[in-house]
Amino acid sequence: MDIWQRYVYELIGKPGATVTGTSHDLSSHHPAGTTRMGRDAKRSVVDIHCCSHDHDNLYITGGSVIPTIGTANPTLTIAALSLRLADHLLDRKN
Repeated sequence: MDIWQRYVYELIGKPGATVTGTSHDLSSHHPAGTTRMGRDAKRSVVDIHCCSHDHDNLYITGGSVIPTIGTANPTLTIAALSLRLADHLLDRKN
């Protein structure tokens, strides 16, 4: 178990929660696509500005909006999407 995983298990256990664990190695996965980005509200959750199709004041950022992913860490893509969203929100405010 990695150091960060031990740390998370300790945090979970502090308030008395039960840690059940997992049989999967969590150290090399890059989950994506759970709130996928797209133009079609029937096939995606957010638009190109990470705004929910169903709620005009709900924005979702992170790897979950990336519909597909390769083997590389998506950190720079997530940062770029977050910066683009910040610009969009500033434009929307003005």
